[in-house]
Amino acid sequence: KTLFHGLSAHGVKLALPTLLSAASNDETGGDKESSNKQAWRRRVAAIGMLGASASAAPKQLGAVLPRAVPELISALADTHPRVRETAREALGEVANVAKNPEIRNLKAVLLDALCEPAQCTRLALDSLLGREYAHALDAASIALVMPILVRGMRDRTADTRRCAAVLAGNLALMTATGVTMTMTEALQPCLEDAAVVDASPDVRRAAALALGQLVASIGDLPPTLLPRLAGAALASPNPPEIGDIISGKFTAQHGEGVLAGAAQGTSERSGAAQALAVVAIELNIGIKVIRETAIPAVTAKNAATRQGAQYIMRYLSQCPDLDTSLVPDMLEANVVGLADDSDAVREVALLAGKMLVRHHGKAQLAVLLPNLEAQLGHNEWRIRASAAVLLGELLCLVGDARRVGFAEIDLDDDAGLGDHEVADAIRQAIGLQKWHNILASLYIARLDSVAAVRHAAVQVWKTVVPNTPKALRDILKNLVRRLVSMLTPEAGSSTNLISSSGLPLKQEAIEDDLIDEDDDTASSEGDFEIAQDAAIERQRVGSRTLGDIVQKIGERVLPELVPLLVEAFEQGDDATRVGVCLGLAEVCAACSAQQAVERLQLLAPAILDALLDNSPSVASHGALAFRELHKCAGKAAVEAVLPSLLSRLDENDDDSAVRAIGELAQKRSRELVQLLVPSLLSARPLSLARGRALAALANSAGAAVGPYVGSVVRTVIAHVIECTEADSNEKLLTCAAQVAAAAALSGDATGTVGQLASSLTTSAPETRAAAAKVSALFFFLHLEHQHKTMRNLLVVVIGSLSF
Repeated sequence: KTLFHGLSAHGVKLALPTLLSAASNDETGGDKESSNKQAWRRRVAAIGMLGASASAAPKQLGAVLPRAVPELISALADTHPRVRETAREALGEVANVAKNPEIRNLKAVLLDALCEPAQCTRLALDSLLGREYAHALDAASIALVMPILVRGMRDRTADTRRCAAVLAGNLALMTATGVTMTMTEALQPCLEDAAVVDASPDVRRAAALALGQLVASIGDLPPTLLPRLAGAALASPNPPEIGDIISGKFTAQHGEGVLAGAAQGTSERSGAAQALAVVAIELNIGIKVIRETAIPAVTAKNAATRQGAQYIMRYLSQCPDLDTSLVPDMLEANVVGLADDSDAVREVALLAGKMLVRHHGKAQLAVLLPNLEAQLGHNEWRIRASAAVLLGELLCLVGDARRVGFAEIDLDDDAGLGDHEVADAIRQAIGLQKWHNILASLYIARLDSVAAVRHAAVQVWKTVVPNTPKALRDILKNLVRRLVSMLTPEAGSSTNLISSSGLPLKQEAIEDDLIDEDDDTASSEGDFEIAQDAAIERQRVGSRTLGDIVQKIGERVLPELVPLLVEAFEQGDDATRVGVCLGLAEVCAACSAQQAVERLQLLAPAILDALLDNSPSVASHGALAFRELHKCAGKAAVEAVLPSLLSRLDENDDDSAVRAIGELAQKRSRELVQLLVPSLLSARPLSLARGRALAALANSAGAAVGPYVGSVVRTVIAHVIECTEADSNEKLLTCAAQVAAAAALSGDATGTVGQLASSLTTSAPETRAAAAKVSALFFFLHLEHQHKTMRNLLVVVIGSLSF
């Protein structure tokens, strides 16, 4: 003691190696040579001097105890009883000089844990955690506690390891900087190992927090810590994406260390990313790590690296000072992860998005809300489903509602589980127009082709919408505008809007892919075969949404819905008008027969405008809408449209009216021909426009017009006899011949020839001459399709001419 009292710090450093060498001598039990029989005495003396150094050289405790206490602890396992007894006494002397009163009160428990670590370590940790500390820890206190912490972090029990990590972080914050540096040397490897490779997530979380608290207490960090953690998180010992985390301080070679190559599994990458995030946040470099490490790595070739990058963004989303300019970049990187080919990357990306929303949803609402809403219309269904989930998280955060997807009872998709307070809070926070935009996007997502998207959107809708019919009426104008935009084909794709089956896109989708709204457990991939053409898929969803609106609240919504469609038709270009026609077809298909008849005054004028449009594509899709209306309303639909169509035909001799009649016959040939042909032949005199319409009808209807060939020919001949305009007569006769030719080409050539021949049997010369001209025109129109019946007709025609 006298010797140590007189030594300076430098002298202690010189004397300490000799004492440590003597104290760490080999065990002295057993049969040994006589020269070594007294070695235990030397060890006892050295251990006693080490214990005395604690009280004799208090100013040098920081240099002595970190190296002395481990040797004293190792001596507790010596085979000689005097060595063990002296080591315990020496540890008692170290405990006596501890200045922290909380540690001094636990002297007996701590000594038991040092002497019997297997039995007493957990008791010591619990005792230390249960204390309230009002004083800073000195070097002697830390020297006693440190071995217990290290032993606890290597325990087989996960809860013991967690307690040790929590205690290490708490004690680091109550220790002076100089003393903490001695803690860092012993604790940092243990904490790094526990934070990265421990099997328990609770232990990894506690170790990461302790590592951050350790770094915060010293105000600096070991020079290779961040590169090692980043390399482990990105599954690469030398990750090229890391760059200079702190300008110029780190290089790629620093990534080589105890953790290099250690993070081969998901849990290891998660632990390393968590520890990296905690340390970066403590050092106020979280934003820099996100920009230079995480975001560049989301497009790496290695899936493990991409997963690690998403993990880093997940944990760094807790960074309190995220820039507004960084949030869109993080969300974009998150979207890249959500569309990744790897399931593991997509899962972590969704967790990262949830963390970003939960921690910065209110502060960054103006940035997150429009971005998430836009992703609901993404071509990739996984992104749409994830966007719906994240949007639900954001709306619940803003409206202070319970989490999305938790329902006490199983209700239908339209049942609202949210209350008016939640809806009012969200509307007040984001504004009425944005609220309507969000509801419109969610309602469209409810009718998505993929079950996962539908399920997520329905759960959000149930949570934030208390009354579905009222919400639909509020957003109807916004919703119709979006649906018309979805139904509108992109430039150059309008020719693909009618499928090979002749059905509207919606009808074909429903008949091919019936969607069971209640089958939420079905696999997303097996539920629907995603269309190759994204535009076609958007149109199908838009059509299905319009039909759903009409089916749910058609009686109340039709008077508002149809005028909105008409307005869009009048103000839009050709592509927009095609979209409106598809919307009208869907509305008509969703109406009941009673609704269709009652609302003919609304629906018929809109469809008539589409039929008479100058664009052939618009007129064709207008005929689709009329077909759906005719299915519901029957003959009443024809009576509502046909008079106006014939009036337009007689007044203007308009090509659009002629084309419209041809389109109508093509869509509903058998049902409409029996109504159209008599109506066209009823005019006296028969105009050339009606003749052209008859020819267009025959070309579209084909075989359906066969029974009416004789009536058409006789009516045309009667008009020709009465009319004196030669040019008009020739054209009308040509139209009659075209009707007959169309019927013959459809497969009924014999019946057609028979009807033509019957018109030649009359005794009136003018009638036979006109009939002969029609027959001759019919023959020459199909000279390349000569048939036996046509040769017979030729004989009759020649005989008639010679007569």
